[in-house]
Amino acid sequence: MFKCRYFNADDDLNPKAVKLLAQKLAKFHGLDVPIPKDSTKNTMKLLFEEWLGPEDILSFKEGVVYEEIQKQKLQAFKEMDLLAEMAWLRQVVVDLNSPVVFSHNDLNRKNILVVKGDENNNQNLDLYLIDFDWSNYMYRGADLGDYFANWCQQ
Repeated sequence: MFKCRYFNADDDLNPKAVKLLAQKLAKFHGLDVPIPKDSTKNTMKLLFEEWLGPEDILSFKEGVVYEEIQKQKLQAFKEMDLLAEMAWLRQVVVDLNSPVVFSHNDLNRKNILVVKGDENNNQNLDLYLIDFDWSNYMYRGADLGDYFANWCQQ
């Protein structure tokens, strides 16, 4: 019987686990799924225009988020123009001209299962990507960004 667990920060430091994840992700990105490939336009809109609605932006400028920034003395956030940062990031994504591939789009640790057939070593290590609710065509860097945004965090 195989036991599985979620990918964790220790796995980030295990070259075999990271190599296997990269191989699985490359294979996933190579899939030719028969769905519209122009979904990046919709996802980009979601990421850059709908993710932060007007009430969120207002909260950042003068509401609960603003108050927390003041309370915690987060100087970098006090000086940040969130809308300008988002516009810059969107332009960088477009300028990179990254390949559009079939992407997981929710590549967090809870969506990577680690299976070890032998608890004494890594010889039978295997990984499985799960939870494909958000999967569609997107820039290849989206999944890589998800992974590195959480790298080695507990």
